[in-house]
Amino acid sequence: MKHVLATIRSLILLTGILSSNACQLWAQDYIDLVRMSYGATTLTPFEGSSTRTRIVDFVVDTNIPVVINRRVTLLTGFTYEQVQTKLFQDVREQTLRSAGAKLGINIKHSEKWTGTYMLLTRVATDGYKVTSRNLQIGGLMILKHQVTEHTNYKFGLFVNDELFGVWIVPIVGLYHHNPDRRLELNILFPLLFDINYRLSNRVRAGIMYSGLRRSYQLSSLPAAGGSGYVDRAVNEMAVYLSLQATRNLVAQARIGHTLGRHYRVFNNQDKMKLGLPLAPIGDERSQLNTDFAGGWQGQLQLIYRLPIKSRPFDRGKLQ
Repeated sequence: MKHVLATIRSLILLTGILSSNACQLWAQDYIDLVRMSYGATTLTPFEGSSTRTRIVDFVVDTNIPVVINRRVTLLTGFTYEQVQTKLFQDVREQTLRSAGAKLGINIKHSEKWTGTYMLLTRVATDGYKVTSRNLQIGGLMILKHQVTEHTNYKFGLFVNDELFGVWIVPIVGLYHHNPDRRLELNILFPLLFDINYRLSNRVRAGIMYSGLRRSYQLSSLPAAGGSGYVDRAVNEMAVYLSLQATRNLVAQARIGHTLGRHYRVFNNQDKMKLGLPLAPIGDERSQLNTDFAGGWQGQLQLIYRLPIKSRPFDRGKLQ
């Protein structure tokens, strides 16, 4: 029976082994080849305690497309993330790291329909040792329907084999900009909502919501013994300013406040049956640490951008 369940689980994952940031990669007329960001929160108290902690994160995300022909483009890239914070009130800060690779393909099926399919692998842990326990496999499929030159819809499915169980996120998206590109709207529900306005040829201002859910293997549990994992969820509303410094370089400053955030620790054997946004199935896990309150976060981001269409300065999305 275990072999049957493992096979079914693998088929579910393989069905969703398709694209990550590529869903935005081809929505506009540019490609973000490299993104580097650094963020830090204000000192945040644990619930019911005077102990406080700060969350500091650093992310590098790359996308390297290789054009095969007019219909097919190979998509590759890698990501690295480092997060530092306290997980337990009476234990020193810990560093969580993840590194991942992306490999996929973008296919122009017709004049109106484009599909992006990418395999995602990730190692997420509090150390540098790579084992089968901290290796995660998943991906995302995105189908884009081009309605007009300025508007497209997207439909997709994100699936990942998280440490807390299989995580499945259906996605519905909309991208639209005015003909003069002054106003832009980008939605990937439930992961992203971004509306921004061009103040000048080089500056855009926007407001956005972003959400993520990830897990990291812990080599030990200082307060409970044994080994476990971190279930990390971050939902944030932010305002930002983006500066087109050069044709290819964009700098962005962002200030946001969490709408919901947790870094919950569980034993390795403690999992949910199925992870779904807002409605997990069979989540009866026993949390080993204490949540900390929401708070403010600032972030700086540098983007190296390649315009696909020639123009003096990119006036597309600067998020």
